[in-house]
Amino acid sequence: MKKIIFLLFNVIKIISVIFTGLILISLIGIIAISLIFHEPHSAKRIESEFFKYKDNIVEITNYLIKNEYDNIYISDTMESGMCFAYNEDIALGRVGGNMAIGNTNIEEKINYLFQKCNYQMIEKSNNVIIFQRWSNIGVNSGGLVYMINGEYPQIEFISKCEPLEYKGWYYFETDSRTG
Repeated sequence: MKKIIFLLFNVIKIISVIFTGLILISLIGIIAISLIFHEPHSAKRIESEFFKYKDNIVEITNYLIKNEYDNIYISDTMESGMCFAYNEDIALGRVGGNMAIGNTNIEEKINYLFQKCNYQMIEKSNNVIIFQRWSNIGVNSGGLVYMINGEYPQIEFISKCEPLEYKGWYYFETDSRTG
């Protein structure tokens, strides 16, 4: 009788371990699928966020416009207060590199957008300033774009672009599979 109870107890332990493993594998699968097939934010939601954080976004944009570098890249994964900046030179190629942003007020606004608003990247590329709000495994991305020269945005792999109520600003989505 003790052997039967002992065997039954061991069978129940094995079944509970298997069941727990299946639940964990299922949860990991659901999380992975949601990351891979992340649903983009709507233009309406991004525009609403833009108006909510407009002061920060516009001040960062003005800083980038006035900056001496034509190309500036700031990522939420970079060290706080740092950016990668460069100019294209016909003879020298890219001139620049990793450097400090050098403006505490702007650094705080950028950190706020990254940490509190979940922006992922801010980039100035000649006449285009991008505030990337979402992306999924390097295939799609989206967010805000501002055109310094007032023209329609020209972004690589752009698949959707809608003007916002605020002049010069657009909601954008990219899809690298369209290129």
